[in-house]
Amino acid sequence: MSLFLTFSGVSLILAGIGYLLFPHVGVGLAGVELPVASAAIDVRATYGGTQVGAGLFLLWCRRKNGTARVGLVLILVWSVCLMLSRIYGFAVDGGPGWFNALGIAVEGAFVVVAALLLQRSAVRPVRGNSSGQRADERRQEAVHLRTRTPGELHLRDHVARADHDARAVPRRGGV
Repeated sequence: MSLFLTFSGVSLILAGIGYLLFPHVGVGLAGVELPVASAAIDVRATYGGTQVGAGLFLLWCRRKNGTARVGLVLILVWSVCLMLSRIYGFAVDGGPGWFNALGIAVEGAFVVVAALLLQRSAVRPVRGNSSGQRADERRQEAVHLRTRTPGELHLRDHVARADHDARAVPRRGGV
């Protein structure tokens, strides 16, 4: 998961830097011309800035498993949206050209990998526990219970019984 986030993050940062430094070249691959300065500035911001920002976010997401999943969701949603937008463009505008055909293939690969990694890292519920504790948390809890002394376990059972008795509703007319 961390390797995929690193690859995705670095790829986005490099592509974003390319759009920041050379906006005419980046969009020229798709057959787009930038006739005025404001068009180049918009490409630098929209393509360059957004991709660098998303790439940095993905590198940050590698830190912990919880944030890694957020990074995978970003990749999945981003790639699906790009892919669906290209497909819509194919239907509306016709001939996609090599750049857009390559784009949909790459985005499709990112969708598949992100979805598989998300599924693999999914929280699996414990039997009788709908909160979905992770396996490593269950193991830690089991180790903690095994290291308790018999006196501690007896005390825990005594407290549980007292708590149950305190919640019991007294009967009318008797003890």
